[in-house]
Amino acid sequence: MKDNVEIRRNLASLRENGMFCDATICIPNEVKTLQVHRVVMSSCSEFFRSLFTNGLQETRQNKITIHGISVRMMELLIDYAYTSEVNITSANAMELFEAADRFNVLGLLQECINFLESEIGVENCIGLWKFARYYNNKQLKDICWAYVTAHFPTVVELSDEFLQLSVDELLEIIKDDKLAVRSEDDVYNAVMKWAEHSPRERKDECFQLLSGVRFPFVTEQCFNDKILNRRDLKRSPCWERINESYKLVKRFRSNKDISVKSRTAALARWIKPRVPSHIIFVLGGWAKAGVTDSLETYDKVSKSVP
Repeated sequence: MKDNVEIRRNLASLRENGMFCDATICIPNEVKTLQVHRVVMSSCSEFFRSLFTNGLQETRQNKITIHGISVRMMELLIDYAYTSEVNITSANAMELFEAADRFNVLGLLQECINFLESEIGVENCIGLWKFARYYNNKQLKDICWAYVTAHFPTVVELSDEFLQLSVDELLEIIKDDKLAVRSEDDVYNAVMKWAEHSPRERKDECFQLLSGVRFPFVTEQCFNDKILNRRDLKRSPCWERINESYKLVKRFRSNKDISVKSRTAALARWIKPRVPSHIIFVLGGWAKAGVTDSLETYDKVSKSVP
């Protein structure tokens, strides 16, 4: 390990002194040029390895022109190639991520993901999720998705980014079976908050979003206070389903009738309850009489058996 560090230091020193460099990176409209060793850049980046070995014009040229990146950002990439170290900050993390992704510097890309994960919060989780989707980075996308779904009510309450979601993005979120909400009231309230941010433009999209609300799990109080007296909902294509759900809640919620799930085939597709990640399931095992096919659940948050 110490030998590797010493080698990297020596290589960095050679580059700083312009010794044995065999390529010069040029950025259009920038006076400053950056001397590098092809072998060092190729060792950390598939992009540069291909660039320097593809047999095309760049392979034979000493000067390589690279577009779409600043000199400062290229300097950071080069420093990382030589030292495996870079100072990632809130100000440069996303730009470094973009550069590492573009030039396939996988070690730096992972460090950017780790940094962004440490920075994720209620106010930026949606923006980071969109950012990860744009670059099709599954690891960062999954991290952000897990945060959004685990903190959904707080995100709705405090995040300005929530109101900027597209209808398809919000529908994708509220359709998640693991969306962590106190009750389905939270989902309905989120949809209405989003729609009322721009009521004229989002009126029809609101009805589309309501298809993602699992109305049989909305509380009777929410129905009475916020839904049943809304004329716009009564004129909407989803009213029949909402009204059916209200009847379902009113008739069977107090009796805890488990057979209600099989009453009609039409209800079955949106009867499914959400199961947040804090619910633990235990299936099967052994009992005194032998193997059992029982199913038990435990809520880690309330510390109770649902």
